[in-house]
Amino acid sequence: MKKVILEKICNRLEEELPQEFQNLDIQEYGIDISLFDYQSKAIVNLLHCLNIYYQRKKSNKELLLDKYRINGLDDDLQDKLDINYEDENFNFLSGYYEVTENKIEFKEIINRASFWMATGSGKTLVMVKLIDILFKLI
Repeated sequence: MKKVILEKICNRLEEELPQEFQNLDIQEYGIDISLFDYQSKAIVNLLHCLNIYYQRKKSNKELLLDKYRINGLDDDLQDKLDINYEDENFNFLSGYYEVTENKIEFKEIINRASFWMATGSGKTLVMVKLIDILFKLI
């Protein structure tokens, strides 16, 4: 069974997004293009994650890690998500993240998300729209 923890976190959130997130147009993509509902839902889910991560206008990896633990992250899975010295990208990433005991802990890279969508489903459109939204939020 795959563990899609970040999706679980988003689906269980009941709090409303802050006002600056609510005023964003997440449906329109261009002059004649609108995103499909599943594409808009992916953006809303990520906005919820950003809201958790940047509560109180400050990044909070511990709060997001706690949400992961509540929703199924156990020690074994967390160890698998750590980037170990043997991993091919360790040398590159170690220049950007804190290394503890020859590994980059998952909590250091927890502010990452991915879109698990079928081929041809519009992941690129979602990413471009997300970049547009992030630009407006900045």
